[in-house]
Amino acid sequence: MDTNTIVENLHGYEKDIQHVMSLFHAVCGKENPCALWRQGKLSRIGVLGEHNYEYSLHGRGCTVDYDGKTISFDFEGMSYVYTPFKFLTYLDDESLSNEEIEAVFMELVSNGILESREGRGVRMRN
Repeated sequence: MDTNTIVENLHGYEKDIQHVMSLFHAVCGKENPCALWRQGKLSRIGVLGEHNYEYSLHGRGCTVDYDGKTISFDFEGMSYVYTPFKFLTYLDDESLSNEEIEAVFMELVSNGILESREGRGVRMRN
């Protein structure tokens, strides 16, 4: 998969994450869902939205079964970040390695397309 195709897929991934974030926002307001889960105010496993997307909170993030895709990302407040591994889960493409995606991410950070969040992951620049 070439860099342009990866960037196209990143746009779809980000769009899907933003939709999931809006569903969490409707349930949690401005609170971080992981913080609410740790406080016992939100179930670790549940469903979101009218399509009943199944979610599972873990560590700093969540995994959501979303329209036949797996979306995994970490919360950063009420924003998000992700790693090459989480993006690969979304792509579901066994021909790519974590190292290949990481190299593309580093290139995209250098080109100003992605922003790196120190020790947390990346996300698209606004």
